[in-house]
Amino acid sequence: MAKEKHPSIEQERKNLTFYYEIIGLFSLIIPILALARLGIVGFYIMLTFRIVFGDWYFLVLIALIAFGIRSLLVHKPLNLKNVRTIGILMILIGIMILSHFTMHNFVKNYGTNYLSMTMSLYLDYFKNYQDGMKVGGGIIGALFFYLFFTMFSSVGTVIIVFVILFVGIAFTLHKTVWEFSRDIAGGVTGLFKRTKKMVHTIKYDIDMGKPKKDKKVRRKIPINNLAAYPSAPFSAVEERFAEGTKRTIANVLNNMNVFYNDISYNIGYHSTSFLINSFANVSIDAFHMKLRKVLANDFLIKHKKSVNALQVEVSNIHPQTVDLKDQLLNYKKLPIDTYIWGIAGKNVPVYCQFPEQSKVFLLGNVGAINFIHAFLMELFLLDQNNDNNITIIDLGNVLKEWQKFSGYHEDGSILEEMQKDTDERLKLMHEKSVNHFEEYRQLPHSEELTREIVVITGLEKIIIDQIKMPTLMYLLQVGKQCGYVFFALYDSTEEVPNHFLSLFEDKLIFHNENPLANKLLGFQGAKQLDATGEVFYLRLDEVLRFSFLQTPLSNIELMVK
Repeated sequence: MAKEKHPSIEQERKNLTFYYEIIGLFSLIIPILALARLGIVGFYIMLTFRIVFGDWYFLVLIALIAFGIRSLLVHKPLNLKNVRTIGILMILIGIMILSHFTMHNFVKNYGTNYLSMTMSLYLDYFKNYQDGMKVGGGIIGALFFYLFFTMFSSVGTVIIVFVILFVGIAFTLHKTVWEFSRDIAGGVTGLFKRTKKMVHTIKYDIDMGKPKKDKKVRRKIPINNLAAYPSAPFSAVEERFAEGTKRTIANVLNNMNVFYNDISYNIGYHSTSFLINSFANVSIDAFHMKLRKVLANDFLIKHKKSVNALQVEVSNIHPQTVDLKDQLLNYKKLPIDTYIWGIAGKNVPVYCQFPEQSKVFLLGNVGAINFIHAFLMELFLLDQNNDNNITIIDLGNVLKEWQKFSGYHEDGSILEEMQKDTDERLKLMHEKSVNHFEEYRQLPHSEELTREIVVITGLEKIIIDQIKMPTLMYLLQVGKQCGYVFFALYDSTEEVPNHFLSLFEDKLIFHNENPLANKLLGFQGAKQLDATGEVFYLRLDEVLRFSFLQTPLSNIELMVK
């Protein structure tokens, strides 16, 4: 009987070498294709990894590259039972769970079946992916997140994740939890001792020589150093919603036997505007009633007489924040004394220019406060030569974030000082034979005057004050001539005297249910605005709807600390 042949040990080693090299090559090629998005294959590999592993998918791809290089060089299997490997996996899982909070915060506003809605969104991403879309922790992060969320709620999930990260870091450093905790405690103790010694040195051992000067509050901060709101990733969803709404509007018009040439639309940050061109005579009230029956989202209807068109403004499903930092980087070279208030539509900036917009009446609460925060930040950032002097009179106690700013006041007593200042400016301009602050600034060798920008909250308290009300009215009458700019926030249902309102040339109407909003606008539309991001701008008889700039509160802390 023939003897059975067995492969030699050398042959087995050679086969294993080929095996690990093939594994290593694939482990290198796949992530390189994904990271570089080489062709449609690379794109869909990237997309698959992103949906499975979330916004931190590139860490998995980098780990795969490292594994590929190891396979090519070492030709040995990876020991998954190694403590360091387990630690790295725990860190990756913890990061994916934490990063899924952003997706959960969005999904929870639209239902209670969070996991099912998340998976539906991921399927939509795979079909309609665009750059900038965020997927949170991906499928793996979502599964772990909702497992812990179901058992321990949000707070418990955070605690569990931090425990996972802590243990993962300890294992990665090849230490036990006790050893790692002891090292951290020793590091904190050492840092405390060094800090205490440094404070003692500064306090007792350094000769100050000169008296201590007050620290300036206004700081020059590069725009790139600001925090920014993340951009919303649902433009494809809005596009489909706009197309569906367009068909709905067309069906309503057809049922009403209304002839029209075309329906076009423009998707904005908070609402989509539909323009119905050359429409026949139609009852707007009847059109509104029929559209209300079939359209779930809030909407407004306007008749644009200038172009004989009907305009329907429909609130978006996923409103987007217009971030201050992004817009300042987009519009770097603004004319002097020109600022951006917000964006109309998707890309039409709404400008504020001094002295044109120098008396602005704001009606609202939350939205108006967000607007003021961003506008004050913009004033500070763009005023590189300190040409403006900013004063905040916070009678409404809604701008506490600016308390450390030297121009912050909680009462209106400074209005009397402003009245004296305007009188002095008028006298100075009369001596120079000019009638306006802008003319005075052009004079050579003239005394330097700053533009005074005054932000007032709690305007309703001034209106009922028999001393401050006449002072403010005088300032509004002569302020523009003297280089003063006023932004006054009103948040009360009490009547505002018409003669006082008439002093404000520009009005910003934010989301509110105040009857005064309907009176100023001429229609009931303030309630339809997004509470935190939209505003109506009223100047003369023109009404413009736009999304105003916003900025994280952390930027204010950076500015005033």
